[in-house]
Amino acid sequence: MLTPLVGRERSRPIQIPALGVAATPLRFLDYLIEETQPGAVLGGSGVLVNVPRPGRFALHKLIVAARRGPSGMPKTAKDRAQASELLRVLLSESPGEITLAWKALSRHGRAWVSAATSSLKRMDADLVADLRRLGVGG
Repeated sequence: MLTPLVGRERSRPIQIPALGVAATPLRFLDYLIEETQPGAVLGGSGVLVNVPRPGRFALHKLIVAARRGPSGMPKTAKDRAQASELLRVLLSESPGEITLAWKALSRHGRAWVSAATSSLKRMDADLVADLRRLGVGG
């Protein structure tokens, strides 16, 4: 179980008595769940779920990658690789998805934009150039 992390950093789970669970606080989760789309979990009879919009998921990965400390380097590379692959698909299939996600991210303030832009600086130059043409990271 995850819950948005608001305020100071914490690593211990947050008790949610109404649900009888403890949830792991995750910074920037609020950005992911502000706007979702329907999806399905396959297996058995299946389950309908809400999932983050793909553009938001990709940009979230960029922010998280920029915020990891030195001990998180393997995860940082994985976050950037996942963002890169998803952004490439979205550029070809649904570039407006990226534009909308960037506008939403920008409304969260300069620190969020700076974190995402910091990750973009460490990615493939052609991908970054394509994103800049959409107004992302520029």
